Amino acid sequence: MTYVSIYVTSRSMIRMWRLTDAGEDNLGLACTDDGLSLGRTPLIERRGSNFVVRDSGEIQRLLSRAYRTEATVDRLMSGLASVASALEADDQCLARIAAVHLQLPDLPDRAARDSMEAEDSLIKLGDWNPALHPRIGDAAQSRMVCADGSFR
Repeated sequence: MTYVSIYVTSRSMIRMWRLTDAGEDNLGLACTDDGLSLGRTPLIERRGSNFVVRDSGEIQRLLSRAYRTEATVDRLMSGLASVASALEADDQCLARIAAVHLQLPDLPDRAARDSMEAEDSLIKLGDWNPALHPRIGDAAQSRMVCADGSFR
């Protein structure tokens, strides 16, 4: 089932927003049981039994990279919260309607999708905690501490 929103401007220009099916070749907005994704990058993620909207700063970085322009996400955040709320209530119909009302266009091409995924990886690397992965020495002499206390 495809949800479509059509808007006709005063100059007879038609703008259309839609949802697409999730998958490897997806360039559009997809609403599934696991959340909301643009291309293959999640904007709303399932965490246990909850759905969580990503931080506005992360979404701004992702959309700026995807659409190759500085994106503002203020207007999107309340709509994303509505989608997450509908997903929490297990109301796929309402979630999909709210997702279409976000009025996010499809990604322009695969390169934009790949660039957005690379930005997503960089965002996730920001969560790196070196204290959880101890190493000694400099980069040239990097060694790992094994569970038995020996070095490798």
